[in-house]
Amino acid sequence: MTPEGQPERPRREHADYSPGDGPDPLSAFPTEAQVAAAPRRRRRRIMLASALALSGVALAAWLAVTTPWAVAFVRGFFPGRASILLIESTPAGCRVSEGDREFGVTPLSVSLPPGRHTLLLQRAGITRNLDVTLEPGVRVVHHVDFLPAPAASRLHLDSDPAGAAVTIDGIRRGATPLDLSDVPPGDHVLTFTSGSRVLTNQVTVVAGVAASLTVPFPPVTEPAATVGWTTVASPIELQVYDGDALVGSSRNQRIMLMAGRHVLRLVNEAAGFATTSTVQVVAGAVSRVTVDVPNGSLSVNAVPWAEVLLDGVLIGETPIANHSVTLGSHELVLRNPKFAEQRRTIVVSLASPARVGVDLRQ
Repeated sequence: MTPEGQPERPRREHADYSPGDGPDPLSAFPTEAQVAAAPRRRRRRIMLASALALSGVALAAWLAVTTPWAVAFVRGFFPGRASILLIESTPAGCRVSEGDREFGVTPLSVSLPPGRHTLLLQRAGITRNLDVTLEPGVRVVHHVDFLPAPAASRLHLDSDPAGAAVTIDGIRRGATPLDLSDVPPGDHVLTFTSGSRVLTNQVTVVAGVAASLTVPFPPVTEPAATVGWTTVASPIELQVYDGDALVGSSRNQRIMLMAGRHVLRLVNEAAGFATTSTVQVVAGAVSRVTVDVPNGSLSVNAVPWAEVLLDGVLIGETPIANHSVTLGSHELVLRNPKFAEQRRTIVVSLASPARVGVDLRQ
């Protein structure tokens, strides 16, 4: 019987068919019962496909909470909430854009979709690229520094004849002619060495300003054996001058000089100290100069009173008058159990006594 209750019609055979000819050619076509049952099979296939789809969604949700790569995969199909990007700059007023889209000037708050963004910041001819990766629904702050970089200082050094070895503050930098752009601003001691001859100069480098120095070497009139050295021992650093020429400092292990008698001028301007010393330089030998530096005077007072430590050593309680101290920079600490500790950095000089007064109540 068919699903509608009708008797199934017998299969018709081909008019030219006989059982001895093999399978009936009409058997390749479905019967009426098979045709009636076809819609139910399609419904079953649709239900099976729906079940598989729901299982896939459930699997993707499980992966999304268990594996980082699956999180990115699921987010690609289910975009999250927009993210807030706050952009600040020093100084303010930088134009911000992404592609053809203009957002405004800093400080700026902009809503962007999750993902990676490359923003362009512009101000006064200076540009910066800002690469950010935003998570859904988050708030991110970025600060961009637009202060111009300090102008480089250029220093050109040469000698006559060329080829002299150059050291700056005791560090070998090359041979003349020499162009440098990494010398920090300030005062520097330059030493030029050509064979046995050594010349020392002092140069002041100014940020963003090009400087040039050429050192002439006079013809050699004496053999190399007439060169000797001297060292300077001092409790404070001293600049060493041979006449008006700066030849080194007490920090140098030894200073090269021509053999003979030299009157050296030894100076520390910050400490207000200067003296002279006569040295006889012997060819091929090292002569030693020892400098005795007098102490300076320090007076300390405090309200109400305080223990006084000088470079970590207790020197007494206030008031302290005319305490003998070596020249140079020192750390002073004042302590009273009822008040906060006070620290001071002082410079003791021969030019004038050092006096310190502190009100611990402030």
